[in-house]
Amino acid sequence: MSKKSKALDFAIPTGFTPPEGSAPGDSFEAVATFYLGKDGSLCLKAVDGIPLSNEKEDDDKEAEVFQEKSAPEAGMSFQQAVQEGMA
Repeated sequence: MSKKSKALDFAIPTGFTPPEGSAPGDSFEAVATFYLGKDGSLCLKAVDGIPLSNEKEDDDKEAEVFQEKSAPEAGMSFQQAVQEGMA
């Protein structure tokens, strides 16, 4: 049997801006980067390309190359990227 999922609360990564008009309790979608933990758990690594921690791992180079190829223009909000078809 699988564990029952629950909401996951974490600190907003420095540099992340919620969508315009968002209020506490509102839901919205964002692009997230995950990895599988050694225990089979799902671990959140970044939100909209912004890491949850300042630590850099050596094996991040492949992820950074992917991000550079697919990331929206700097300064573009997530909603703008969606409108441009980039997200």
